[in-house]
Amino acid sequence: MVSANLTRNIPLAALATSRGYDRLLLWAFGLLFSVEAVLIIVGIFPVPVVWSLGSEGSYPTYLHSAVLSSSGLIFFTIFALGYRSRGRALGALNKLPVWFFLGIAFFYLSMDEALEIHERVFWWISGHLGIQEDLAHYRITPALWEAFFAPLFAVIAILILVMLFKHRRVLPWAFRLGLTAMGLWSLALFEEFLQLTFFVGRGLWFGSAVWIEESSELLGSTIFLVAAVLIIRWHLGRIWKKGADAEH
Repeated sequence: MVSANLTRNIPLAALATSRGYDRLLLWAFGLLFSVEAVLIIVGIFPVPVVWSLGSEGSYPTYLHSAVLSSSGLIFFTIFALGYRSRGRALGALNKLPVWFFLGIAFFYLSMDEALEIHERVFWWISGHLGIQEDLAHYRITPALWEAFFAPLFAVIAILILVMLFKHRRVLPWAFRLGLTAMGLWSLALFEEFLQLTFFVGRGLWFGSAVWIEESSELLGSTIFLVAAVLIIRWHLGRIWKKGADAEH
């Protein structure tokens, strides 16, 4: 069993079962979704670059990066809890490598959003392949980057699905939210393929595809963060309950 000492050393475990914690989550996510709704609606109209959904280095970009890193932090926290308890009595926590690599994956995605890592890597690769000029003049679609990064996307998707299916019975809402998020991310990739392959130079079509892509990414990541919070809340609640039982 999880020892009472483990429970005492993790005060968040007790908070996970409190009504105050639930109210705090509702207010926090209500505020976050409200801010995102404003940014998405404003993004329909011409706005300064710092407020643009589709511009790198904008406020929406850094907000999205923060949301992704929050999911990464949650997964690293779950990994730390499982490692500390040796994974013996925390159910899904015994799959420690999954939590660790999910944490790495979401911190990478966060940095990629803020620093344009995949664009830089793909441009470097295209230089070595001798196709930079063709890409720059759209003789080859720049959406080719998605094919280069497909193996990475597949690995991350598998990790997410393993985690979601591990909780599908105990946390059906987290399971559904996670799948919804994956659907929105897939839509974002599809829209980027359309905009870079068919809609270049086609004003309204291109702008609409960018807006759908960026909105889908941001909402998908935030919905997934809700699922991650539900998952860690469940695990912290189990720690609190097992610790309380051990004390009695």
